[in-house]
Amino acid sequence: AGMVHAYGRKFVHHDSALALQYYMLAAAVKGNSITVRGQLLRELLTESRDFGTLLGGGSAPGGPPGGALGAYVPDPEERKRLFEAVAYECQVAAQPEEAVELYLAADRPRQALAILGQQLSVLLPQAAEETATGVAITGAAEALQRIMSRGRDARERTSSSADSGSRREVEAFDQLCAIWDLLLACRK
Repeated sequence: AGMVHAYGRKFVHHDSALALQYYMLAAAVKGNSITVRGQLLRELLTESRDFGTLLGGGSAPGGPPGGALGAYVPDPEERKRLFEAVAYECQVAAQPEEAVELYLAADRPRQALAILGQQLSVLLPQAAEETATGVAITGAAEALQRIMSRGRDARERTSSSADSGSRREVEAFDQLCAIWDLLLACRK
């Protein structure tokens, strides 16, 4: 299993779908539990950053549902459970971008919005300063735009008949976007 895993690492940055093939083979040798597959998927996502290819959503039209991972975890419910488990692990390990992408792939926009809202709250003051001065010291303004874009995606995936917790996360995200607009207006 170790040799297969090590060989798969050679492809992480060049062909994440091929790396996934070796990672899932290593997982099968190690017992194929959701925990083992989750650990290997998390490693691959963290290293490759190729969310679209691996998880879906970024694949070509007509591509496999669930991205490249769909071939190894064909059952959509099992894939969702895997995505949620890995997303939680990423969230606990302070890997918010990975957690957001996994929660979105698992059709859990509420959890993604909660993480994005926390990130926005932290970045707003720095991003407003960078935007006003035109000096990007920390890259906060650029990061804020990426986060807001993913937040809009998550908001769109939240149905109008969502539960009250989901509606609260959407409202919080919308309020943070309004605060951003106000900060920009005050800095001009």
